[in-house]
Amino acid sequence: MSHLDDYPKRTSEHIGESESIQAIRHLFKDPHFLIRKEEENDYGVDLEIEVQLPVNKEGTQPTNIRFHVQLKSSTKDANKDDSYSYPVDRTNLNYLLNSPRSLYVFYSRESSKCYYRWAENVLVEYEKTGANWRKQDSITVRFADLLDMSAVISIHAQMLSEAPRERDLRVNLRRQGIYLYGQFNYDATTGDLTNVDMILDILCKHGLSICANGNAALVLDLIGKVPPSSLNATAKLTKAYASYLMSKCGIAFETLNSYNISDLSNENDRSLHSYLIASLKKSIGLCSQDEFLEELKDIASTYSNSISAIYAKLEKLRYDGILAKNDTPLKEVQSLMTTIKGKGKTWLPLYYQSAIVAFELRYFLLQKQFREQVFSFRIMENMGLAEITLPQRALDAKNLAEDMKKWFQDFEALLKECNTLGINAIVAEGLLVFCSCIIQETLTHDKLVPPDPDLLINRRAQINRTIERLEHASRLFEVTNCMELKARAQLLIVEAFWLQNEKDNALLKASEIKRFAQRNGLVDICNRADRIISGESPIDIFDKLPSIFDNNFFTFE
Repeated sequence: MSHLDDYPKRTSEHIGESESIQAIRHLFKDPHFLIRKEEENDYGVDLEIEVQLPVNKEGTQPTNIRFHVQLKSSTKDANKDDSYSYPVDRTNLNYLLNSPRSLYVFYSRESSKCYYRWAENVLVEYEKTGANWRKQDSITVRFADLLDMSAVISIHAQMLSEAPRERDLRVNLRRQGIYLYGQFNYDATTGDLTNVDMILDILCKHGLSICANGNAALVLDLIGKVPPSSLNATAKLTKAYASYLMSKCGIAFETLNSYNISDLSNENDRSLHSYLIASLKKSIGLCSQDEFLEELKDIASTYSNSISAIYAKLEKLRYDGILAKNDTPLKEVQSLMTTIKGKGKTWLPLYYQSAIVAFELRYFLLQKQFREQVFSFRIMENMGLAEITLPQRALDAKNLAEDMKKWFQDFEALLKECNTLGINAIVAEGLLVFCSCIIQETLTHDKLVPPDPDLLINRRAQINRTIERLEHASRLFEVTNCMELKARAQLLIVEAFWLQNEKDNALLKASEIKRFAQRNGLVDICNRADRIISGESPIDIFDKLPSIFDNNFFTFE
């Protein structure tokens, strides 16, 4: 053989690497994954894989949710329990741990099968053995889980579940100025990362803010790591607030009654305690609507400078304004909005909630004008003055139509702003109010305006669109565990069905709501659903408004 025929050797190890990469490419592929890069000599990262969202036959949506893969392959036989073991450098594990959801993948050349292991699980396994392993040069990774298409789909779902939650946690903590610089201690007896003092410190300083920004579930998880005997009044208030937001009314009410309000250190906390007590008493049927409004009035008076006082004022103004004969409640809400806006970005959620209330009160003022116009027309018609007043009535009707059109446009613009805020509960709350107004608009129009066959198709389309929006709001409330508000959105769907003369669907939905309310301890909503099932109309405010076509409506003595 000539010296020119002497070539580099392709070793069994190189062949194994190629085979393992081919196997990975076969598993992690479109439409669920995208292999971003293959690296050599990258200190233990062989592949970087990105998660994709399948959209349709025409394409996918890359998410930038990525994870690192360290590949190993061997011709060695399996262990007696059919698992495989492979040694890796201890420093390689440390390296992988700095990237979330890193994977070890082992390719058995004998069976042509892949196995996988999460890097975090390797750490947990070794930490439970004590501290000696930390001085080793290498560790052994044991592979028992088969990496097939079923496992790949499971990994895809886990990535899409974990990564957004980590993102939301990171972003919401940063919004509140929380930086987790502290050192966590490992408790090998529970296999959990815990530091009770640090958790209590976070809960007491930032727990309420974290809850308000949509992470009540996280707060309850943290509280679960603290012995109940270690919870002070502030931590218990935080637990009650988180439970209230997740519609765990019984737990919230019990927690609030487990300490004295005087144990709370500041006015904001004491006012929140009072506001939660009042709201929960109404939800679980311990007080009437009038008693609830009186308690809101007392809170607004007693804790005039607190956040909860503003919530109480908004709630009271909302109830007053819906049936008000003038715009005084609306002006008071707008004044509150100005005060809230001046307090900075951390008050933005409350600002948007007050803006939603303002839009609701604007709507009812427009509805009042509409009713007055219709009533005035019928009176003039009865008196034979319809022709004389026609020009002014036409101008008034045109102005009102323009005002209502602007209301629609402005409210939809507000909903888009709420969506950019990233707090699902506020978006859902806006949709809830918007749809409530649309339902009242339809009902009022039915009662006051002669039916027009040409408009019936548009009317049905509008109600169907309203039902779709309410279903979307329900899903958002469910995601954020706002179960009471979800039930209220479902009650509006009952009203929409009623307007469509789909009473069977309305009663079926009311029965579902009753069962849901019973499971979640929502006595007030359960009673409302029960009344509907018993034959009471679900339509709220204008149901008792007499039809303008009633012969006895206009009677002149």
